[in-house]
Amino acid sequence: MNTFEIIAGLSAVFIIIIFLIGLVLQIVLTYLGVKLAKIDTDLANITKVSLIKYIIGLIIAYVPLGIFISYIVSIYINKRYFNISWRQGFIVELPSLILGIIIISLAIIALVSGGEDIYSATMELLY
Repeated sequence: MNTFEIIAGLSAVFIIIIFLIGLVLQIVLTYLGVKLAKIDTDLANITKVSLIKYIIGLIIAYVPLGIFISYIVSIYINKRYFNISWRQGFIVELPSLILGIIIISLAIIALVSGGEDIYSATMELLY
């Protein structure tokens, strides 16, 4: 086995681990949102919805302003799957939105403290 095969194998394992961590985080955030919106459902339904939102979010995130589009699509998925209102769909996405704002803010702070101006740092993260 050569070095390239080892690195490729480790990269594939790393990608799978990151995917699973993200999926578990999505399930936890959806669970918190469902409890916050006072929706009666089970963990199997939350897991299905989370998997759908996570995969669609990964795909949409690569288009310009995809992060914002992804949140709107996630709210719509919540609305359709749980048969709730737009307001409750937003409440289900609220924990995810708060975590996203915190992560983006920390990343902008890190980029600005590293010497980039605020405009470049923001555009680098959002586009």
